[in-house]
Amino acid sequence: MWVNRRPTISSRIPSQSGKISSTYGFTIWAIAILAIILLDYLLYPYLNFENRLVDEHGQGRVIFLLIAATLAVRAMSLGHRPLSYFGLAIKNDWQRSFLTALLIGASVPAIYYFGSYLFGAHGAGPPVSPYKYFSAALAAIIAGTTAIYLQEIIYRGFVGTVFYNRMGAWGVVAGALVFALTTQFEASTWRESPYALHTVITMFLAGIILHLARIYHGNLVFPIGLACGWLYIAIFVERTRLVTGPSLNEDLLAILAPGGDIRNSAVVWAIFATAVAIYLVLIKRKSMDDSGDQNTRFRKTRTKGFASTLFQGIALINPFSNMCLLAPLDVWLRCLWQARFRIHPLYWPRLCLILALSTGSTIINLPERFLLPLLLRGRRHSDPVVIIGAHRSGTTFLHEIMALDPRFVTPRSNQVFNATGFVLIGRLFYFFVGALLPWRRPMDSVEFSMHTPNEDEYGVALSSICSPYWHFTFPREIEFYDRFIYPDRMSAGERREWKTALSIFLKKVMLFKPGVPLLKSPYHTSRMDLLLELYPDAKFVHIHRNPFNVYHSSMHFQKSFTPLFQLQFPEQGNGFGDRVLDSNFVDMDNLFLEDAAKLPDGRVAKVKYEDFAADTIKEVKRIYAEIGLEFTDEYRKILDNYFALRVTYERNIYDPFSAEQKQEIYRKLKPLFDRWNYSSK
Repeated sequence: MWVNRRPTISSRIPSQSGKISSTYGFTIWAIAILAIILLDYLLYPYLNFENRLVDEHGQGRVIFLLIAATLAVRAMSLGHRPLSYFGLAIKNDWQRSFLTALLIGASVPAIYYFGSYLFGAHGAGPPVSPYKYFSAALAAIIAGTTAIYLQEIIYRGFVGTVFYNRMGAWGVVAGALVFALTTQFEASTWRESPYALHTVITMFLAGIILHLARIYHGNLVFPIGLACGWLYIAIFVERTRLVTGPSLNEDLLAILAPGGDIRNSAVVWAIFATAVAIYLVLIKRKSMDDSGDQNTRFRKTRTKGFASTLFQGIALINPFSNMCLLAPLDVWLRCLWQARFRIHPLYWPRLCLILALSTGSTIINLPERFLLPLLLRGRRHSDPVVIIGAHRSGTTFLHEIMALDPRFVTPRSNQVFNATGFVLIGRLFYFFVGALLPWRRPMDSVEFSMHTPNEDEYGVALSSICSPYWHFTFPREIEFYDRFIYPDRMSAGERREWKTALSIFLKKVMLFKPGVPLLKSPYHTSRMDLLLELYPDAKFVHIHRNPFNVYHSSMHFQKSFTPLFQLQFPEQGNGFGDRVLDSNFVDMDNLFLEDAAKLPDGRVAKVKYEDFAADTIKEVKRIYAEIGLEFTDEYRKILDNYFALRVTYERNIYDPFSAEQKQEIYRKLKPLFDRWNYSSK
């Protein structure tokens, strides 16, 4: 019945080296946790704390989970694996999965309590005010979500993955046992409660269910939903004393809730055991259907009718899909002022959540934002190598390949999406926001994680309004934000603000490792002069691609990616892809040629995407030779290993252009077809 399938391992990390790193990280983590527990036992009698860290309930437990989760995330990073390996990267339809699990998790204890009440085992509690119900529900959501989120990162994300990777099916059992025993750390629990062993058995079965859910669904969203649903009901019932009245059937109560806790009941064991059996059958069937293809577990089925409408509505308020989420509140207010606060009513919930999260991050990031720039004022680093070229022309692929060279230091996703706070609180960002981001980019099949190289343009956008990327959030202000593509359309103050934002961001990135900065932004294609004011010795690598493919991909980008950001609906015919065709693509390329002509040989390399994709190593050698970089044996070995492990991803397939469409595209982009020798057919 059981199929020994391991969690997905990133195709970019050698499995042997990653396995050693994971085991080493787990060992260090376990030693640290045991040391914390020992200190808690030794120091608690001398400290005036209300709760112990090892208590099952209370603030101490949450603090312990927070410490353990933070250390776990640090241990996860030792192997440099993507978050998807530990189940912390999610599918684009995570809301549907979470709500389904939440309903299942909440319905089981709710139905159990209701049935117990109907049969007289539980009696109705004393009446309480509506405010009490509201405060209990709010407390359940806040406390339950925080505790479960941290708990699942630790037990199913980190401990469970390491155990399963090392021990297979027995790893699930071992992980569940660790989970169950650590819920009963306090020695007095075993002395005072005759049902401590009953609780351990229940938590053991719950641990198996949650880990099987992690394996079956591929990430932590479903297990978090299941556990949150159960805990919401448990906290709500406890705080409202909803079923604490006199029992009409004491014998039945002793069966359904021994000691007053349903977790001690053999009936709950039977329910959990049934759930385990169901998941085993589902995993067996999936393994037969998958035929070894791990990616099929992420295939999506469109839900129709009411459910589809519901989840689309949730997508409208989801704040985590907006990449500028953690921009400082003052930057958000400046952008809103520019938009005259014209936000479509459908996006008001999303805006409220974004502003709430932005306010919190602004407060937390204040020391780094205002003090660190002063400390870095005199700091120097090498001038960068900058990857440029139009959007959708292959800049991401080129960036990913060059970032493998250990001599380069490039911004990572966890840095660009928390640009004002990644130095001091970067690790917290991993699991509070990173786990809610998709594991592949919405506009293509490129793998995404908090460790992947990313654009410094986001770092500027999250520090300042001087970035065209703000037009994804405010598409009706696209004319205003497109000015920041072209330095000659920016005011002197805006140029100064842009340079300050980029300079501070890059200095912070360079704190973590010495080397040559590697930047990438399609918009730098038209900003070479502005970059040279900051970095006079910068070098540039320009990539170009068939304009038909660039435009096709840009329109797909406009449809699939920009709705995740927006707080307004764009004007018809004036979106990102439309402006690529009408002006930006040609204008940016013209500026590149003008600026590149001013530079001496050895400062600019040009590469054709089709050649780069066909023979990557050959083209990398040529690029390095043209900009005066040594192509080292170490880098060659890294590239060989990368391509040996790399899994070819499925490219987007588009409907072909009609003859009229091709003629119109060719007419508007003719300078590019002629300049880079592409056919009009």
